[in-house]
Amino acid sequence: MYSDEYTHGTDHLNDKTTLQDIYEREVMKIRKRSTYMGIWQIFALSSVLQQKVFSIYPKLGNVNVRKDLHKIIHPRVNVCENRILYIMWTSTRSDMTRGHWLPNHFVPVQPIDETVESKDQANEQQNEFENHEMKWKQM
Repeated sequence: MYSDEYTHGTDHLNDKTTLQDIYEREVMKIRKRSTYMGIWQIFALSSVLQQKVFSIYPKLGNVNVRKDLHKIIHPRVNVCENRILYIMWTSTRSDMTRGHWLPNHFVPVQPIDETVESKDQANEQQNEFENHEMKWKQM
């Protein structure tokens, strides 16, 4: 049901042929440039990269959709145990309200992390500030 190829309101989700047809159309569609991808492609990405992907779905639109799409996706084979890639759902559409929001693509996200390097950088900036302050006091 998270595919543009799925016709909402149909009761064919248990029909193996229909699901296979939807999947094949979805896969064939993404071969072309400038096409959008969905959750199936994020599952594939996780398996291809062999690491976890956190699918970030904003607090917009249908609450039930967020329950399905805001999660960590595990690859079939996990090589990078501690590393997680972050992907956030977004939309280029401007004709939606917060309650009726629908994503049409996703973007990579860099997590905010206080690493040792960033702490050292902050300490350097603080020391530089203090040095300048000392010079002003001496004048």
